[in-house]
Amino acid sequence: DVYKRQEDDEDQNFSNFFDVVNNLLGDMPEDFINNFISSKNFKLFEKVGADASSTTTATRKKFFNMVNQELGTIPDDKLQEFMATPGFQLFIEMSEIYGE
Repeated sequence: DVYKRQEDDEDQNFSNFFDVVNNLLGDMPEDFINNFISSKNFKLFEKVGADASSTTTATRKKFFNMVNQELGTIPDDKLQEFMATPGFQLFIEMSEIYGE
């Protein structure tokens, strides 16, 4: 069934997106990571991380928007590095599905 296959692909892509975000956050300076962990956004990050592929569309939209907001606060050099990776292409794909 084509719809089911598309849904599975979307789940896998979102799972991959979570991994990209997790790795990106792990590359941030320690103070950035500490600030993120103490923010309300971290609760959403943990919720999605528990099982990214089974999250609802609404949760995925919230997560994407949170990530988009966090990207605006990362150091420029880290942002430039991220933009040169395949993960950034996945970010663009996710923005087309879950962005506002």
